[in-house]
Amino acid sequence: MSYRTVLAPYLILAIAVSAAAQDVLYYKFDAGGGMKVINFSGHSGIAPWEGTIVQGGNSPNQTPWTQGKFGTALKGDSLGVEPKFYLDTGWPMGFTSAFTVALYIKLRKPAPSNGAGLIFRGPGTQTKFSAALSAHQKTFHISWVGESFQSVAEVYSLCYSRWVHVAVVADDVLKILTIYIDGKPEIPQRLERTPKASAGFGNFQLGTFSHEFSLDIDEFRFQFGAASAADVKKWATRNPAADGAYGKGCWPKGRPVLLDSNSDQHGPPAIGNGSYALELYGLPGSVYVLALGLNRLNFGALPLPLDLGFLDPALKGCGWETSADFVWLSGVIGTNGETVLSLPIPQHQSLIGVILYGQAVLYSSVLKRYMATNAFVISVGE
Repeated sequence: MSYRTVLAPYLILAIAVSAAAQDVLYYKFDAGGGMKVINFSGHSGIAPWEGTIVQGGNSPNQTPWTQGKFGTALKGDSLGVEPKFYLDTGWPMGFTSAFTVALYIKLRKPAPSNGAGLIFRGPGTQTKFSAALSAHQKTFHISWVGESFQSVAEVYSLCYSRWVHVAVVADDVLKILTIYIDGKPEIPQRLERTPKASAGFGNFQLGTFSHEFSLDIDEFRFQFGAASAADVKKWATRNPAADGAYGKGCWPKGRPVLLDSNSDQHGPPAIGNGSYALELYGLPGSVYVLALGLNRLNFGALPLPLDLGFLDPALKGCGWETSADFVWLSGVIGTNGETVLSLPIPQHQSLIGVILYGQAVLYSSVLKRYMATNAFVISVGE
C-alpha cells in the first residue's frame, strides 16, 4: 500500500481546511510590453510592487512577452543554459511556514527526453526552493531542502498542447502537501517538516532556467498559508479581478498623497461590483486631476514613464505611469483629506480582462506645489 493510498482519507479534510493566507506575489503579466511587471500582492509589504524582467543572454530584437492564458504572459525561450529573459521579483524569499504557489504553464517546444526545466528558483543555496517540469517522468516537481514532491499527472504532455494550471498547497498543520492540476486535487502527500527556504544572495526568480526548455508562465501566485480548494479552483477556471498600487508618489514638503481603492471593504473590480471606487488622499483643498488609461507603455507618441519635472522642478525624477487615454476626472480634495471616486463595474462579460492604469496630479494653493500620487492598476475580472 503506497503512502498516497494511506493518505487518501485526509483528502476531504485537506481541501476543506485552510490556514489564513497572506499574499506575497501575484503577477498577471498583462502589460504586454516594457521590463516591469506589477505585483498585485504588493500591498502586503513583503515583496516589491514591481518585478523586473532581466535579459539573461544575447537576445537582440527579442521580446519577453507572448500570448497568455489571459492577456499576455512571460515568454519562456531559453538560450544555452540560461533564459533569454527571466523575472527578478526583488524578494529574497526567506520563510519557514505553510505556503501556496500557483501558476499557468505552457510548453513552447519539445524538450530532450532526459531534460528537466526549472520554472522558478529561490536564492538560497542550502534551502533552495524550486519547481521544474520533467521531460523524462512527464511530471511537475517542487522541492526545497530535505523535501521533494511530484505530481501524479503527466503535466508535461498536457501543457505541450495548452495552458495548464498547477498549484501546490503545503499545509504544515495537517502535515500534507496537495498538488492541484487544473483546479483538481491529487491525493495529498505527507510533509515531514515545515517547509523552509532561506534568504540568500539574489532574489526569487521566474523563468525557463534549463537548456532547451521553453515554458511560458502566466498568473503566478505565491502566498504564505494554505489556500482553500475553492480558491485554487477559482484561480484555475476564472480570470480573477485584482487591483493594486505601483510606482511611487512624490510630494514636496512632506505632505503624502495616495491613490488607492476600496477593494479591502467592497471587493475587487469584478464584473457586477457596483460599489467599487477609487480613493484619493491628499492635503484638503488641493485641486486634483486623475487620469485612467488602457496601457502603461506610452502617452501618445511618448514612452512611459514621463518625467514630471516639466510640471514642477520639485517633481523631477517622478514618473507619470499611465497612457491617460480612457478618462480624465478633476475636483478638489475634501476637508477630511479624502475623495472617493465611484467606479462601478457593470455586469458585462465583455469587460473581463480590461485593464486600466491610473494616476493623479494635485496642486495645493497652500503649499504652492504640485504633487503626484503613486500609479494604480485595475484589472477587471470575475
